[in-house]
Amino acid sequence: MTDEATETKTTIATLNDHEKTRLQHCEAVISRGLSTFITTGAALAEIRASALYRATHATWGEYLREKWGMSRQRAHQIESATVVSRILRDADTSTQVDAPTIVQPETERQTRPLVRLKDEPEAAKTAWERAVHEADGMPTPAQVDNAVKAVEAELAERPGKRPADRAHAALTSNESCEWWTPKRYVDAARAAMGGAIDLDPASCAEANETVGATRYYTRADDGLSQQWHGRVWLNCPRSKHDPQSRSHAVWVRHLLTEFALKRVTAAVTIVNVATGDPWFQPLWGHALCFCSHRVKHIDGDNSGSGKDRPTHSSVFVGVGVDEQLWVDAFRKFGTIVLPYQDGVSEVVK
Repeated sequence: MTDEATETKTTIATLNDHEKTRLQHCEAVISRGLSTFITTGAALAEIRASALYRATHATWGEYLREKWGMSRQRAHQIESATVVSRILRDADTSTQVDAPTIVQPETERQTRPLVRLKDEPEAAKTAWERAVHEADGMPTPAQVDNAVKAVEAELAERPGKRPADRAHAALTSNESCEWWTPKRYVDAARAAMGGAIDLDPASCAEANETVGATRYYTRADDGLSQQWHGRVWLNCPRSKHDPQSRSHAVWVRHLLTEFALKRVTAAVTIVNVATGDPWFQPLWGHALCFCSHRVKHIDGDNSGSGKDRPTHSSVFVGVGVDEQLWVDAFRKFGTIVLPYQDGVSEVVK
């Protein structure tokens, strides 16, 4: 899947004076040298997150290609390297800025294996320190990779944790927006809500190129602390490593509360089929689509590939949607169940 195939173009827009200043600053940082990956990654992240490219380019991928000759995947690698470097710096207890107690990576390539542990900072720190010790100085990328593999093996052997559990967690998580819903399902959600999505409260810039929401909240924004308005698309985050990603129950409760307060006018969310759980029971009062197949989410770290073996069945939920639009948009994905009347649900094959 190419960058062009997954991008949703936005209208070219004028930047305000502050945004112009920030764009000039960020581009100057990048121009000073892509080898300085920490500052470059931070600059790329700011341009992407604030869509500062929008005055000249319709999409993030287009901006990267034309301005820097860079793919979205490469930009993501540099941004991830910055995140890892910050983890290592935060782990450094030294108060001497010029004499840190932890040797810091010198290249993005050294940090790449550590990205696999970015949701477990202590494990990432341990792997890096082992690689430094093994190299008796600055480690090679291969030495870092070996150290990360060893730490991953130890994590898999934690007491009370079967080795298969970590693979299961990877398949069922939605970590920092690294997994998102394929375009055909998002398009169906948009159609069921009358042709537009106003808000995605659990997203990122890359995912929004597919979703095309007018506004979206990132992990840093903490969507659960915000008010939601208009037509909402929600793919509930569910990483056990991220305290902001919590459970389906919390996200569903917030969605239904915002709908009851009439701030949300319509919404579509995808959740695990958990018909026996208390949090699922209110959803029977809304339009449902029980998928006849396992939904393979998209991996943002792997150029758009899908999960090979999704472990949960999924159900799409339409809150406040027009029933005929719902049937037309979602019946191709599975069995439709419409809101119950007098205690009886209507099933549409």
